[in-house]
Amino acid sequence: MVASTTVEITINGAPHAVEPGRPLVEVIKEAGVYISNLCYIDGLPAYAGCRTCVVEVEGMRGQVLACSTEVREGMVVRTDSPATLEMRQEVMAFILANHSDRCLTCHRVDHCRTGDICLRDNVVTHRCVTCSKNYRCELQTASDVADMGRSNVEPYLDEARTYYQYEQPPPDRGNPYFEFDPQMCILCTRCERACDDLRHTTAITLAGRGFSTRMAFGAGGAIHESNCDFCGACIDVCPTATLMEAPNKWLARPQRWVSTVCTECSMGCTIQVGVRDGRGVIVRPAAGNDVSRNQICVRGRFGYDQVRDRQRLLAGRLGRGEDGFDAETPVVLRDAGAKLAAIVAEYGAGAVGLLGSGQATTEENSALARLAAWLGTPHLDASVGSVWGAVEAARRESFGGVHLPGRLTSVEEAATIVAIGDDLSASNNVLGVRIKDAVVNRGATLVSLSARRNPIDDFAAVELRPRGGDMGATVQAIAAVLLSRDGEAPALPGADAVATPASPETDAAAEALAASGDGTVAVVVAPSRHNAVAAGAQVRAAANLAIALAGPEAAPAALHVLPPENNTIGLRDAGVHPGADGRDVDGMLAAARAGSLKALIVLKDNPLLTLPDRTAVRSALEALDLLLVIDEAATDTVALATHVLADVSAFAKDGTVTNADRQMLRLRAAYQPQRGAQPALSHLRALGSALAAAMDRDDPALPESPAAAMDALADGDVRYADATVSRMLSAGRQPPNGAMSQAFGAVPALETSGEGGLLLLTGRDLYSDRTSAALGMDDADRIGRSACLDLHPADAAARGIEDGAAVTLHSDGTALPITARVSEDVAAGSVFASLLWQGGALQALLPADGSIVRVEVERA
Repeated sequence: MVASTTVEITINGAPHAVEPGRPLVEVIKEAGVYISNLCYIDGLPAYAGCRTCVVEVEGMRGQVLACSTEVREGMVVRTDSPATLEMRQEVMAFILANHSDRCLTCHRVDHCRTGDICLRDNVVTHRCVTCSKNYRCELQTASDVADMGRSNVEPYLDEARTYYQYEQPPPDRGNPYFEFDPQMCILCTRCERACDDLRHTTAITLAGRGFSTRMAFGAGGAIHESNCDFCGACIDVCPTATLMEAPNKWLARPQRWVSTVCTECSMGCTIQVGVRDGRGVIVRPAAGNDVSRNQICVRGRFGYDQVRDRQRLLAGRLGRGEDGFDAETPVVLRDAGAKLAAIVAEYGAGAVGLLGSGQATTEENSALARLAAWLGTPHLDASVGSVWGAVEAARRESFGGVHLPGRLTSVEEAATIVAIGDDLSASNNVLGVRIKDAVVNRGATLVSLSARRNPIDDFAAVELRPRGGDMGATVQAIAAVLLSRDGEAPALPGADAVATPASPETDAAAEALAASGDGTVAVVVAPSRHNAVAAGAQVRAAANLAIALAGPEAAPAALHVLPPENNTIGLRDAGVHPGADGRDVDGMLAAARAGSLKALIVLKDNPLLTLPDRTAVRSALEALDLLLVIDEAATDTVALATHVLADVSAFAKDGTVTNADRQMLRLRAAYQPQRGAQPALSHLRALGSALAAAMDRDDPALPESPAAAMDALADGDVRYADATVSRMLSAGRQPPNGAMSQAFGAVPALETSGEGGLLLLTGRDLYSDRTSAALGMDDADRIGRSACLDLHPADAAARGIEDGAAVTLHSDGTALPITARVSEDVAAGSVFASLLWQGGALQALLPADGSIVRVEVERA
């Protein structure tokens, strides 16, 4: 007989079956009964500071706090007894005594309008009717429900003006993301606990003592001077207008909420977009993604406001450069169809290439693959193709397949974690939070290897910088030490290849990992985004380390590889990869320079932003007779196009993406398309029809909707069998796959090139918006934290460079001006700059041969 998992309780006379041991306050709310809980955060331990959640429970003395009371069998709970309501009013009166409470306790508040003069008090400075959080404020709701200022307060007589007797601290509006107004604070400490317990950032604290106690960021200065990463978790929980999102704060009362997915990184965090007049005005985290859950990062929260419609493409375009002009979409399609048909007729289908994108939906990439098959060209890839192809080859070599059984949800349950990447907290921020969860909540042992110091290093038992800039070789050395400690390596192919010279740092990392004991292992690697050779080496070394730590059988599930773009996995699943004898992206660009590739169709891709050796990439694109680009913004690649079709943003699309955890996530259109733009899927279908007409062939009949495209993909790929749009509300899960084999892989050391004295390391930063960077906007990083070159103090002193100095970064005749930031975040002998800085300007210095470039830094 199975024991019951619920108990019966009564709330205000109504019976409810609930789980025992749960906080009573959460159960009351889920039952649909309003209860004030101004300091409580669902899922966290009770703080019991506001005391507004008082209730009566039969058999318990007096009133009890619902937040600190656990559910038991047979409880009889009253939230609305006269004694409870009176206690709640008294507690609310105490809270409002040091708050701008005139509207909250006024019997005329329902009749006030914005321009009315307050007839109650001549010193009122803050009013609900002029507050940006009016009608979405928890304190306001709690005051209304408690009937504050109605039956229990005489409106005008003998009221002490405690709030207005003291000078209040000024608001902080010095950054583009948050507004912090301490005088609106009720000291509930929700923000502090969200920052500490949900994010583990500890940027917010209680400062001062007694009556002067205030919430403060960092050491009490401006928010942007603290270690706040602007994730907005504090905004989500703030019950007043103390913490507000700065963009559109006066418009942030949406008419509707739309559930969709953030496309800024491979996590694919599920979000809700608040929509007003067809545009987003606020974003909050939403359920659906098993890893992100209630968290998003600064890019996910504020990306909706980064690029406005006027900065997007509003029409199609014909012609290059100064000869180009805006044109209606049908005109562009007819001209492109005729010229592509002529190229195929003269040179054959092999003269045409196609580039998909990890920023496009799975349905759009699937339609592109079908168009390539219809044209008869095997030249199909994406800018991310070389890197991800190297990653897939490494996983296939190590474990016999690219679809491994591991789930990212296991990372926060792991006892031993190795985090490998240029800056994992920046590239995949929410996964960094889950790694910190494992350390803080479960005592996991963490070893962090990154190109520069990052926030998860604060939680690591050992932190390392790549030896000689070579991450793969450093990871391989740790694996070698671990295998040598065991005396005999597992009897697997390639075991001899793991013999790599160690160092004191790798010895320390191996010692910490060996001492972590038994338990689940997670090796998380975010491979290089621009260097295919380095990416393959890093994943191969990480696989070797997973075998050394978890053993051959468990190693495939222990390895977690994070794709460089949001829908990289969906891109490959949709068939966007070279066919038999087909060229990858590097081969297509080389063929364009050689003159054998005449036309290129580019879907949402931007080779000039993402590929190294920018000069060679530009010359290849300029050499094409036809370059058709479907994109939402006027990127550098769009500027070289002969034909442009205006796409809509991800917030205006329906479709799906497959994230790093192989969750298939549903995008829903929240925005209205900008004028003159259409979803890329519509453009591809129309392009197929235009080509068919020009070539006098049957129409390729590309899917007319995301649902039709996914249905077709589901019919041909068992992994997507349950992912049809009609069945998937927000997220689906691909079935797990077992590894077919295990083997050690060789990890050769990377070569270096250039004649400078410093190794140039790069990667994704946390604050730069991808679309803004592609547009070359000065405020792609609005907070300015990534617009610098990190330089070690020893290297700076040797060159006479001070922190904040203007310097020149140069190699092999190419020079870039940048600001130096002298910091020990990077190892001596190396420098670090964001890959998206100045619209990908760093790509001009990076070679395409897989080597690490040596640069020099001089005062400007």
